[in-house]
Amino acid sequence: MTIPAVPPNSSTTAARCRRSRLRSISASAQRRAAGGLSLNANYTLSQCKGTPQNPRFNQSSAGYLNPNDPSFDAGYCDQDRRHLSTLTVGYETPEFASAALRAAASHWRFSGIVSARSGNRLEILSGIDNAFTGIGNQRPNKVSDDFYAHSLTSYFNRAAFAQPAAGTLGNLPRNAAVGPNFWNVDLAVSKLIAVTGTQRLELRLESFNLLNHFNWGDPVVNFNAGTFGRITTQAGTPRIIQFGIKYDF
Repeated sequence: MTIPAVPPNSSTTAARCRRSRLRSISASAQRRAAGGLSLNANYTLSQCKGTPQNPRFNQSSAGYLNPNDPSFDAGYCDQDRRHLSTLTVGYETPEFASAALRAAASHWRFSGIVSARSGNRLEILSGIDNAFTGIGNQRPNKVSDDFYAHSLTSYFNRAAFAQPAAGTLGNLPRNAAVGPNFWNVDLAVSKLIAVTGTQRLELRLESFNLLNHFNWGDPVVNFNAGTFGRITTQAGTPRIIQFGIKYDF
């Protein structure tokens, strides 16, 4: 592949640079059942493909890998997310007949959110200027479709990629890989207690990441690095629990 030394700067090229196509379908369901239980669910299936939206032609080390052909950088959009889903659950305990139960267990409100989504789109980088153009973010060659090893120390299968020959660009498409999935459960519990007149007391307990689930962060994407494919971060936060009391008067 021949790479021009000076990137073209024309309105035609700019027009070709900013094309993307989003396809999506969404579904939602809501149920308000007897007994104080309510459910609200949402799910979106989508796909976004195109060329990068913000090329920096004023920097010689950035921009399209082949400025004469922006479509060479076509691939999945940075914001592409195949699956997105949320489930919201609300429940309020009934008023019990027994005075003791009524005081202790009536009208507690529980609200929870379960969220899940596909991983981020990841661009595997060669880490070397194999094409001798000075343009960064070059990609390796694709050797196999078996990209993943799915472990913390080796999320990617290194054997699925290879450095391109000197003077050439790799054939791996932009954003070809996907990072780890994410899911989380949050819960809030509250109760209003009448004190006297218009005065009342609110008790509230909140837990973020209730199950203390460890969501993997994104792996290292530099193919030339010894840590390629290693996950060293966490997505989201560890479990957080907080308790609050509010008095209205």
